[in-house]
Amino acid sequence: GPGGSHFAHVLRKYPSVDLRIDGQCSLSVPPAHRMHVCMSSEDSEVFESASADVLDLVETVCDMVGEELSMNEDQVEALISEIRAEKYFEAHGIRTPLPPTRATQAAAPAP
Repeated sequence: GPGGSHFAHVLRKYPSVDLRIDGQCSLSVPPAHRMHVCMSSEDSEVFESASADVLDLVETVCDMVGEELSMNEDQVEALISEIRAEKYFEAHGIRTPLPPTRATQAAAPAP
């Protein structure tokens, strides 16, 4: 959003979360160097809630960009499906991969 307002909203909602945008806005660089959102928190429950909100925000941004570029719904959905969400636990410099946010959400039992 304007002046980072949407991410600022997430940070106000989850003050213990560190959130930043890193990387280059280019397809010519390796995936690890492309634009990405980094988020961290010491609190795993806060992290799960915030990560769902951040993923939703990123999908909304893709939808808005697709609209600006006159993409049809299928093209926007293809764009959104390309979003990668990677999670890991880090302690003492050792990273342990965790199941992705989307898989966790899909596996959650229905209320």
